[in-house]
Amino acid sequence: NKTLNFINIFIFFQITNNIFPIYIYFKTTKFKN
Repeated sequence: NKTLNFINIFIFFQITNNIFPIYIYFKTTKFKN
């Protein structure tokens, strides 16, 4: 159970690390346009 929780947190951080810069990129381009 503890390892599963760790894996879920790791996957969550991997997803956010991939999506967060894209989210910032789209936000900044929206403000530019």
